[in-house]
Amino acid sequence: MTRFTPRRLRQPHGFTLVELLVVLMMLGMALVSITGLVVKLIDVDTASREALKASMVYERLGLVFRRDVRQATAADLSPAGEGETTLRLTGDGGDPIDYVLAEGSLSRLQGDGDNLRQESFALPEDASLAIRQTSPQVLSLSLSRRDSVDVVVPASQVE
Repeated sequence: MTRFTPRRLRQPHGFTLVELLVVLMMLGMALVSITGLVVKLIDVDTASREALKASMVYERLGLVFRRDVRQATAADLSPAGEGETTLRLTGDGGDPIDYVLAEGSLSRLQGDGDNLRQESFALPEDASLAIRQTSPQVLSLSLSRRDSVDVVVPASQVE
C-alpha cells in the first residue's frame, strides 16, 4: 500500500530561477577578477622580457667594449656631429674600431673599405649612454636608465 503525500511536504527536485541567476552572477564576477589578474600578469611578463633584453644588450656591449679598449694602443674620442660622438680605437696592426654613439643606438664598426663589419646596439628609449675619456689612458662607458640603477662598465686603460 502506497501512501499519498501532499506536494508541499515532498523535497524539491531542481533549482529555482533566482538560485541559477545568483550562481551565474557569482561566476561572472569571478571571471572578471581572474581576467584582470591575467592581464596584469601579461603586462609584468612583457616588462620583465624587455628588462632582460636590455640587460643582455648592456652586458654584451660592456664585454665587447672592454675587450676592444684593452686591445687598443691608441684612442681618439671626438664629437662627429650634432648629437653624435665617435670613438676610434687602433691597435697593433689590426683594423681600427669605431664606436659611433648616435641618438638611441651605438654602432661598432671594425675595419675599413670593403672589409667593414658593423654591429649595432639598440638602446631602450629611457636609456642614456656616454663614452668618456677621463685621461689619455682611461676610457669609460656609462649606461643609465631613468627607472633603474645605473650600469657602468668600469674604466679600462688603453695600453
